[in-house]
Amino acid sequence: TFFFTLYSGGLRISEGLNLNVNSFAPNPALPELGPYGFIKVWGKGSRGSGKRFRTVPVTHPDFPELMDWYITRVRPEFLHRADPNEEALFLSERGTRLKSSSADARFKIATRYCGLEGEGLTPHCLRHSSVTHESLRFSIEMVRRKHGHASAATTQGYMHVPDVMVDDEISSVVSRELDDALNTQEKKE
Repeated sequence: TFFFTLYSGGLRISEGLNLNVNSFAPNPALPELGPYGFIKVWGKGSRGSGKRFRTVPVTHPDFPELMDWYITRVRPEFLHRADPNEEALFLSERGTRLKSSSADARFKIATRYCGLEGEGLTPHCLRHSSVTHESLRFSIEMVRRKHGHASAATTQGYMHVPDVMVDDEISSVVSRELDDALNTQEKKE
């Protein structure tokens, strides 16, 4: 759930680790997402400005169900040793807020299970994947805002679209335009 939250929200690892159980808000435009329409995040500011707040729209329809399962079924298992007022969303086995070193270690285990050990992957790669995948679904402006970038150039630096996808897009658009032009020409004749 932690890694899917990083990926689906395009969050930095520090942003994910600092989430609390109340770090969500409903999106009135998408009531189907219930209380998980937005993720409220304190993230990195630009050029030494300090932490900056942003509201990240949830764009993955599976996120609410997964988060509800985690909060109601999994998180309580970590509360046995926790302070009764603990608000951290993601907890260690000791009932304290999950730390970056522990998240990194768990990510290494996950990449090993996936057969990706030794590929140099880190949890930050999930942010890159989020930007890349969201750019295939949404405008660059939406992706920029969701990920908290000050400029589209920064967002584009996170995008890793394979050449074959670009080539396929060119072929598809040009073929469609050629078909339209030929159909228009035939109608004139």
